[in-house]
Amino acid sequence: MKTLDLRGLKCPLPVLKTRKVLAGLAPGEQIEVACTDPLSAIDLPNLVRETGDLLEGQSRADGTLVFVIRKAGAKVKRARAALAAVVYREGESIDALFAQVHDVVSARGFRVGGLVQEPCGESVFVTHLDSGKTFDLMQRLGACAEGCRLDTSALAEAAGLLAQSLAAAPDLLLVTRFGKVEMEGGGFLAEIGEAASLGLPTLIGVAARREQGWRAFAGDFAETLPCSLDAALEWWDALAPAR
Repeated sequence: MKTLDLRGLKCPLPVLKTRKVLAGLAPGEQIEVACTDPLSAIDLPNLVRETGDLLEGQSRADGTLVFVIRKAGAKVKRARAALAAVVYREGESIDALFAQVHDVVSARGFRVGGLVQEPCGESVFVTHLDSGKTFDLMQRLGACAEGCRLDTSALAEAAGLLAQSLAAAPDLLLVTRFGKVEMEGGGFLAEIGEAASLGLPTLIGVAARREQGWRAFAGDFAETLPCSLDAALEWWDALAPAR
């Protein structure tokens, strides 16, 4: 296996140098790429999907991201993306879908972690699947109050619990939403990026009105799924570890 040490280089150099080396490989050959630029967690998988090659593995240790890429050939099967956005529209219940996915995947003997939520009136209750803890993301400001009702301290607590889920390395991670806060660089964005860098199968709820912001973040690295249990389980079945 060839190796490519790109530690210390910043975007776009890791992608440009990897592309050049990939172009010179014969079908079936492998290359191991080491990077330290955090953007490589998104950029390198995006490159592989663009070129049609196969990302066979990725890992992270001591601040270094390592990617194992195989040059595509006639017998190489492309893998499904480990990061998937379930895009839902008005009238579609992403929360009910995530509850179904959790129940089905858990019943098959796999560990499901992360966050799910359930709207209730003017409140939004989030449950941490790993611990069972439930709390309200909305502040009670009163009938005449104006401004954002999102409780930033509760959101920070939820992000911390999501980080705990990541550390526990579940078979499947559920992230309740990619929304306005994530588009602005906060919320669960860091945890989503970490899941991407680890190659952890992750489902994220994305409202149709936020889809453009999601694509700006994830590019072609993530798959886009309809709000359908069949679509979600088909994606999961292609990624599920062998039993």
